[in-house]
Amino acid sequence: MYQPKKRTLPLYSAAWARLRAQVLAEQPLCVDCQAMGYVTPATEVDHIEDSREDYSDDNRRENLVGRCTPLSQPEDCPQHG
Repeated sequence: MYQPKKRTLPLYSAAWARLRAQVLAEQPLCVDCQAMGYVTPATEVDHIEDSREDYSDDNRRENLVGRCTPLSQPEDCPQHG
């Protein structure tokens, strides 16, 4: 049965906006593209370790990275697919 995520920080909260801005300021380039030798701006914040069994997300700073939009949805990425 589907259960919505129990987010520790709602996506549209001021706290998430601040944390997202912090991650993108600290990692302005996509970490995965950098590892492959590309220079691509990070536009999304993604979890290193995704949802736990209780469908909550670990929003600690050390669990968040900056990624480009295609790599946050890898199946849509022509450059890296």
